[in-house]
Amino acid sequence: MFTRKGAVLAAACAFLIAGSMTARAAEPAASTADAFLGKPLYLADTSPNASALNEGLDKAGMGGMMKQYGLKVSGFVEGSYTYNLDTPAGDVNPGRVFDFEHNAARMNQVEIMIQRSVDVAAAAKAGKWDIGFAIDMMYGSDGRLIHANGLSGYNRFTSPINQFDLTQAYIDIVMPFGNGIDIRAGKFVTLLGYETINPTSNPFFSHSYSFGFGIPFTHTGVTASYAFNDQFSVTAGLTRGWDQATNDNNGAIDFLGQLKCVINPEWTLYINGTVGPERFKNNSDYRYVVNPIVTYAPMNSQWSFAADGLFGSEEHASLVNGKTAYWYGVTGYVGYKLNDMVTINGRAEWFRDDGASRIGLDANIYEFTIGAKITPMPKDRWLSNLTLRPEFRYDLSNKDAFDGGTKKHQETLAIDAIFAL
Repeated sequence: MFTRKGAVLAAACAFLIAGSMTARAAEPAASTADAFLGKPLYLADTSPNASALNEGLDKAGMGGMMKQYGLKVSGFVEGSYTYNLDTPAGDVNPGRVFDFEHNAARMNQVEIMIQRSVDVAAAAKAGKWDIGFAIDMMYGSDGRLIHANGLSGYNRFTSPINQFDLTQAYIDIVMPFGNGIDIRAGKFVTLLGYETINPTSNPFFSHSYSFGFGIPFTHTGVTASYAFNDQFSVTAGLTRGWDQATNDNNGAIDFLGQLKCVINPEWTLYINGTVGPERFKNNSDYRYVVNPIVTYAPMNSQWSFAADGLFGSEEHASLVNGKTAYWYGVTGYVGYKLNDMVTINGRAEWFRDDGASRIGLDANIYEFTIGAKITPMPKDRWLSNLTLRPEFRYDLSNKDAFDGGTKKHQETLAIDAIFAL
């Protein structure tokens, strides 16, 4: 299956040594800006004071046209450096997604997104149809790891290191019935997971095991979204499967859904799910994933909290006995905003691969990460667009999963820099 080929083949090199692995390379990540299907954005997210892209378009005489048609161009550049304190075998950090290379500086993402957003509630109130779209393009070392089936254009993920990826390309059609129905068709990032491909929506540079091994990156299909009121909204649709695009590995369709409940101004609950056969030329063995997410942002507080739960299963996928494989876990997040410059973040995770279908090792994996989200010059018109995220991460397994299958732990230091364009 294409979606599990390249990225984790390298990212979990030690798991390959410890046991046979099913690679999980390209699964979603990150939605850039989507108010209606909004993923739980982090407390410390800020908007840049100035946009080089939009000011450049305005000076080129395109500002009027952009405003007339409601078009917006956004983007960012992200670079990083990762160092494993154990100097691992093969210079590989097992179990990682975008940071699997030891002692490596990378230009992770140069992203440009062109979009026309739709205001579903306003269109419904006015009784008008509306149409929007988004084209989300990425170039960089992360691009090689998230290709959907049929959209790669490259022979291998190892070369070149920097690759182009069409991360999203969809249209939104608003039907003015009731409170408004938003029909989305095309390629879009998954609804699952607290973390996303887009780094601006994450508290850390590194990603959880649940993000890297437990859920898809993108889907290609059609969804319908409806908000019953300010508290409850639902999304449901059919897709070609996990990380399938112009090609499909088995021809079967999947169900994708989300229930969002804004309990009160402080608490929000998401229940995400997907069901369908995912393996190559296999239409009979179904994969099931349920993903509840809860966020808590206390009023008048510097604290923020989130919990991301995961339960998945797949028929006849266990590498241990050929029976149903299971994977599940929980990831907790906490953040404390010191001031406009610094937010301190923590993450703790437990991930269980019961059947070795996700990481290739029947094991319990834990990771603990502490870091900061830093805006060095928050009041400067241009430099407020710069964000730094240093972190220390400790990974632990109940089996020898790291350093070529010889250790039960690994420690890494990393930092990335993001500049909004």
